[in-house]
Amino acid sequence: MLPTYRAGDRVLIRRVSARSLRRGQVVVFEGPREGRWRAGPLPGLDAAAWMIKRVTALPGDPVPDDVAPAVADAMVPEGRLVVIGDGVFSADSRKWGYVPADRVLGVVVRGLTSGRARVEHESAQPGWTPEGAGWVPVDDS
Repeated sequence: MLPTYRAGDRVLIRRVSARSLRRGQVVVFEGPREGRWRAGPLPGLDAAAWMIKRVTALPGDPVPDDVAPAVADAMVPEGRLVVIGDGVFSADSRKWGYVPADRVLGVVVRGLTSGRARVEHESAQPGWTPEGAGWVPVDDS
């Protein structure tokens, strides 16, 4: 997610349902393993390869042109999301298609960066910590 987040940064996330996601939100989700998505409950924070990307299309939205080669649909199907990283060479929906909405852990509400000014989501207020939130480290994917 360069330049927004760097390896070593931490993000505060709020657990949300897939129905409450909006375009433009930054989400943390369990990434695919060996090109496949897991099913079942989300693992613990230490047991998964968590990824951070920006939601660009929701169920019922048209598939963005740059993602179309990775999927076969004209519209994003129910239970799926299109996510894109802020970096030019990001591993995201352009590479592996849709993200299952049930793999989303939460929405970023605040970032704690190492050696840079703090990045905050526009809905966060100073000193505010949402109920059900937790800090997640950012890796370099």
